[in-house]
Amino acid sequence: MIIEAVLADTEDPTDAGADSAPAPDPDLSPGQLLSLLADPHRRIIFRMLAERGEVSCTQAIADLGLKPPAASHHFNVMRLAALTDTRREVTHRYMSLRRTALDARFPGLVAALLRAMASEKG
Repeated sequence: MIIEAVLADTEDPTDAGADSAPAPDPDLSPGQLLSLLADPHRRIIFRMLAERGEVSCTQAIADLGLKPPAASHHFNVMRLAALTDTRREVTHRYMSLRRTALDARFPGLVAALLRAMASEKG
């Protein structure tokens, strides 16, 4: 999967296909990961999941202050790039960062990104 396909896809992550991705896309380069995280909302989601672990999509939407369709787009981009897992529980969806898999794919990059994002908070 290339980054353009991920960014162009607008599938709703609450649809039936929103279950966990098997692993971070093996074709995803560090540069493409950085491109995905160039969006400030996705950086916030990334940091939120790294800090909190699992977060309900409803809570993430409230914390982001975005309308649900806009938030769903960002969740979907991250899910399709296999940066996050989505777990269903009845009618609720919970997201988590695929930290172990990302660390295996990009050793040290996630920690470096989180340090940089922490300094962004000011």
